[in-house]
Amino acid sequence: MLGKLLKAPMTSTMWIFRSIHEAVEGELDRERESIRGRLNELYLMLEAGDLEEDEFDELEEQLLDRLDEIDEIMGGER
Repeated sequence: MLGKLLKAPMTSTMWIFRSIHEAVEGELDRERESIRGRLNELYLMLEAGDLEEDEFDELEEQLLDRLDEIDEIMGGER
């Protein structure tokens, strides 16, 4: 019982860090999916003629750069 009491602060701290990590991963996954959806919208707009090529290129680059940042944060997972 004394061992459990002595380990409790460490166990609680690890649980908190694990929970934060999982929340951050979930948020990054949602952002990644949102960016992919936005890229699909851009492709459709370009094909429909609603978006100029240079504007498309700029927006696409920004979105792809953010996807790269997310992948780097998550350790290269995809």
